[in-house]
Amino acid sequence: MPSETKILRGIERCPKCSEELYRDEVDIGVGVIHGPYGCSNCGWSESPEYDCLNGPCEAQKDYPGRVVDQFGSAHSPQRMMEERALFEAVIKGGHGDD
Repeated sequence: MPSETKILRGIERCPKCSEELYRDEVDIGVGVIHGPYGCSNCGWSESPEYDCLNGPCEAQKDYPGRVVDQFGSAHSPQRMMEERALFEAVIKGGHGDD
């Protein structure tokens, strides 16, 4: 059975800005692996390695050319720009395929 990744609603509030916390969860078939709780608003993470509250996190140096977020995920900057452009096109009433 393939694993699934999903963002779960946090059950706690951020200790820095009081917004809801989120984390990644992956069901690998024999159990569930949880990532660190993080705040989408301010960048705080329960894992000091991924805490982006004051700029790039400590783990960033391990992933040159990628952007590491407060949830411990490393992203391609190019893909992030493409997704943002698609999001902005949809918000403006387009379909993102213009």
